[in-house]
Amino acid sequence: LDLEAGKVISSASRALPPAPACHDIFSDTGSCDASQTSPDSRVIVNPLLSRHRALVEQAAAFIPGYREDLKHTEQRVLGKLARPLLHSLAGSSGPGLLTARAMLLAVPGADLAILNPRAVRADLPAGDVTYGRLFSALPFENRLATAKLTGAELKALLNAGMSYRGDIFQVAGVRLTARCGPPPSVLGLQDRRGRPLDPKKFYRVVLSDYLLSGGDGLGPVLEKIPAHRKRVLPEGTVRGAMEQLLGSSNKPANSADAPVLSTSQPQLVLEGGPCNAGKTPVRYLCR
Repeated sequence: LDLEAGKVISSASRALPPAPACHDIFSDTGSCDASQTSPDSRVIVNPLLSRHRALVEQAAAFIPGYREDLKHTEQRVLGKLARPLLHSLAGSSGPGLLTARAMLLAVPGADLAILNPRAVRADLPAGDVTYGRLFSALPFENRLATAKLTGAELKALLNAGMSYRGDIFQVAGVRLTARCGPPPSVLGLQDRRGRPLDPKKFYRVVLSDYLLSGGDGLGPVLEKIPAHRKRVLPEGTVRGAMEQLLGSSNKPANSADAPVLSTSQPQLVLEGGPCNAGKTPVRYLCR
């Protein structure tokens, strides 16, 4: 940088390849994403940090004070889970399905909700669900949004999302039947009464502002939807919807008599599985 002129000196600059920015990484991949690791992989400190020891120590010195200030918020109990909810990209995700249900309940008059599985980043263990645990599972500040879509447009949207990375979108208010790939594809969509969605009928779909903007492969479909049919809501976030759902009942969620992943009335029906190339459930690394 030429500090006096406030310009980049192009001749003295060079582009470096991507490098993991997370504090901890897996020993065999150098990444903080567990999806490609082997069973023998170990969690180690990112070697890149050793080059910047003074800065790391300076940053670390600030953290305890902030954590102390946030302790009350982090430990605030939002609700309870009778049994753990495990996350997976390969099919039904317990936290993902419950979050989709929370999103649907947060928007009166909506017909269904969809959630990209990578919006979830951790399991939710049984017992007290604190704000800190919920934040680990839903770390993004995504706002609630809606799109008015026909049954045919919704099917195209889900096909685009599943083809993008092979992930299975989580849903509420609708039953999604999909065939595992490659690539995965939607075989059918049914409403709560078991009736197929009408390809020409409009449905009000709740999703996140990230998805509405075209995230996770939805851009090619949503770009064709007129602007007046797409809206980011003035209030409400995905995490906030989960807070509201967890605090709305005195009974623990995901009990044996009211499971989130129902075997008798599943929200997701997968054929030719398991999806995601048969990978085991993803465990994201959270420090």
